[in-house]
Amino acid sequence: MGRFLLPRARRSVFGCCLTGAPGSPLLSGGFTAYNPGQLPVSDVRVEVHFALDVERVHYDGHVDPPTRTMVLETPVLAGGKERTWRRTLRMNYAVSHAALRETTAVVSFADLEDPRTRHQNIWPKHQPQTDDQGQ
Repeated sequence: MGRFLLPRARRSVFGCCLTGAPGSPLLSGGFTAYNPGQLPVSDVRVEVHFALDVERVHYDGHVDPPTRTMVLETPVLAGGKERTWRRTLRMNYAVSHAALRETTAVVSFADLEDPRTRHQNIWPKHQPQTDDQGQ
């Protein structure tokens, strides 16, 4: 789970948890945005960026085309509340374990005083170092 510190002491938190059977190309779970502040935030947008192609599998079996970005939106997130989006994703299991560690998310929402201004933060705040990043 990542924590984002925003201007004027407004904060949002983003977390995700995906589970699947070993060897299965399907992962199911939730992506959650949490507003620990007292005031609501509007026009919340979460962009999840994957390091590999993923396909969303809908409840009726319909499968979306491969993508590396998933967008989740909600019009309002009340203070002290959270919004969870449940998703089932299909991906190449052979490379998914390492690639999922490189997943990032951008959480943004409209400013209360000027809706044309957006606040955003990136999760995780600090990317983990891997062996191929100059260690």
